Amino acid sequence: KRRSDPFVMGEQMRQVVIMLALVATWVGSSASASALDFSQSGNSARISGAVKPGDGAKFDEFMARPGASSIRIFILNSPGGSIGNALEIARRIRRMGAATVVDGKASCESACTVIFAGGSTRHYVNTSGLQDRLGGNRGGLGFHEGNNANADGRGRQYSGRGTAAMINAYYELGVGGAAQFATKAGFNAMYRVSGQTALQNRVATSLSPP
Repeated sequence: KRRSDPFVMGEQMRQVVIMLALVATWVGSSASASALDFSQSGNSARISGAVKPGDGAKFDEFMARPGASSIRIFILNSPGGSIGNALEIARRIRRMGAATVVDGKASCESACTVIFAGGSTRHYVNTSGLQDRLGGNRGGLGFHEGNNANADGRGRQYSGRGTAAMINAYYELGVGGAAQFATKAGFNAMYRVSGQTALQNRVATSLSPP
């Protein structure tokens, strides 16, 4: 059963919900998207593709490379995916004190927005043409309810635990303003936000590059 405000629960219960929901939960617009890829250029790194199980560890391996310690900016372009792995990456970025960037001409959807929330500063750039809207073309930050596979393995279905886990992740990262957007679109749709809306709700901290 969906709850209009799942966050009246105490902090311990929140953590229980997170742990239950992160197990094999996928939140993304396309489960068939290519796997997550990491690349570095100077003090910035690009994270692109779908977030899949094991990508948290893959990110740790990427950051263990010689020279990776110079990274201070992560540029995101992803349709989402595994909430648990997205949160692992977001926590690591937050511990680094690094910035995250989403370009309005690219996209960061669903679980990718959890990674974006991990930035100590969060930059949402090239947003002049973006509007708050349900559906529409790809571009910018996109939010929706959680989903997982149907029991027969064909298609996807709404996941209350996945939705709760994603919203709890926003709160854990101190970006609770993003929580309201996770229920503005069904699991098979997308709610996109403008730069001003992201800034007003502290989802983004700047509309300029870092």
